[in-house]
Amino acid sequence: MIDERAFVQMIAAEPGDGGARLVYADWLEEQGEADRAAFLRLEAQLAHTPVTHPDFVRVNEEFHALHAQLDPLWLARIDRTEVENCFIQFEVPCPKRWERLRPTADDGVRFCETCRKNVYHCATIDSARDHARADHCVAVDSRLARQPGDLYHSAAEDSVMGMIADLSAESTHQFLPLGLPGRVSLPPPTPPRRRWWEFWK
Repeated sequence: MIDERAFVQMIAAEPGDGGARLVYADWLEEQGEADRAAFLRLEAQLAHTPVTHPDFVRVNEEFHALHAQLDPLWLARIDRTEVENCFIQFEVPCPKRWERLRPTADDGVRFCETCRKNVYHCATIDSARDHARADHCVAVDSRLARQPGDLYHSAAEDSVMGMIADLSAESTHQFLPLGLPGRVSLPPPTPPRRRWWEFWK
């Protein structure tokens, strides 16, 4: 008898083997796990469907609709994504791949033999950001839409920083010389105060 752990171990041993994931999908369907099976098949189809293909939008929508319904810990077990927030310099290269790290008793946590630290799989950007602030190594679910720098600041924080920048620009506007828009001219520096004995020179 083959149980689910054997399939997960097989996928972990050969993370680039798409055939193993499709065999796992067939087994899941036989066990009545139609949604998980469909998810794995859609994932494989999406990987080989160019964005210009007429079916891409439909497949992508079906894939992300199923993704939102499935157990995050199961998704972590079969995810393929890089490790982030790891700033330690090594004499040997860090694997920096979630699927190649050693599993633990928690499906959402794996252990990196190189840096000797736990890596936390995060189903949301907010969760990843919280772990990053705690100085944890993280692996963000590869199916999430990402933005540059999103691990360290949110869109709301970007908006606040933008407002501060706008206010800063507005405060220096009074020093802009006429006829030269965009060129900042700060007021001349205040001369140093003379010492008391300098008045008698």
